[in-house]
Amino acid sequence: MIDVSAINNGVMGLVGIRQPYDPDYAIFDANNLQSDSGLFVDDVAFVKGEFFIDVVAPFKTDDLQKNELFSRMMGTAATSVVSKVFNDVDFIDRQVFYSKANNLTKLQDDLKHGFLGYKIQVGEKKNIAFKINRLFLELEGSGNLEIMLFNTNNQNAIETKTVPIVTSQKSYEIELNWTCNNTGFYKGEWYIGYNYDGNIQPFDRDFENASYENNIIGLEYEKISVNRHINSYLFDLDSVDEVSESNGMNLDITVYEDFTNLVLTNKFMFARAIQLQFAALLFQEYISSTRSNSNERYASNHKATIMAALKGTRGDGIKESGLENSLNTELATLKKEVLKLRNGHKRGKQITVRTLS
Repeated sequence: MIDVSAINNGVMGLVGIRQPYDPDYAIFDANNLQSDSGLFVDDVAFVKGEFFIDVVAPFKTDDLQKNELFSRMMGTAATSVVSKVFNDVDFIDRQVFYSKANNLTKLQDDLKHGFLGYKIQVGEKKNIAFKINRLFLELEGSGNLEIMLFNTNNQNAIETKTVPIVTSQKSYEIELNWTCNNTGFYKGEWYIGYNYDGNIQPFDRDFENASYENNIIGLEYEKISVNRHINSYLFDLDSVDEVSESNGMNLDITVYEDFTNLVLTNKFMFARAIQLQFAALLFQEYISSTRSNSNERYASNHKATIMAALKGTRGDGIKESGLENSLNTELATLKKEVLKLRNGHKRGKQITVRTLS
């Protein structure tokens, strides 16, 4: 799995386009001109800034909109490449913390005021992430309950959710879809919970096997409390205590392999494929365009040539490799190199590999 938004933002400026010499077409901004890899999409035959503006960009769009469209196409190219490289199954496990029935009759006693919740740790295997799909609450009382998610690399809450608690209801199901990965964080520990002040009481899980905790592959979790913590920022980790008392929370979690960080820390490896994928997207726009102007007519008149450049040509004993074949070759090479990264090897002299353990 990959974080599409993080990939799009992370590859910005990796591959660029050169500013056209014609001042009427010199509209590309600094972000789209930037090329950290030294690769430019207009190094590919038939890829020109003028063609993009006249054939692809919608009629009467301003320069800002044209630049936004170019950036989106570059992001689409990057996401397409990464999706093709990481196309194997990434699912590891999905479980709730508790799956046995609980009798909501007895409130948990002897709770100290402060933060109540869970500490969640990812295993040692690289490229593991998890998503908190849903939160189940078993509580009594009334008021707003602020659920907070922390990572130990950030003093501020990563996510928050306010849940209205009413006296007429004892159980709640809240959809969260909170992604917890190491993009922007160096793993660390995750904490999820709320500040307990006695106004809202959790039910005890003392019915038969209700307290039985399910194992989740790739994760470890435990109930914790932080005495007297009343703020919305991360607490002193030395004050965290493991506890046995129920906190009224039950999480539905999916664990999966996440390759976002691997891509972003080795993004130069993907530059050539992104360049070719962008060109392929542009060629398809050329072929399907209904615009009418001089550059569009040029592209239209040369559709057979552009198609040959995209698909390759055969005839009279001569075979020329097309752009799609070059892209597929680059993707095959990428898959081999990525496999080395996933197995902890280095690429060699072409790039420096950094992976987070």
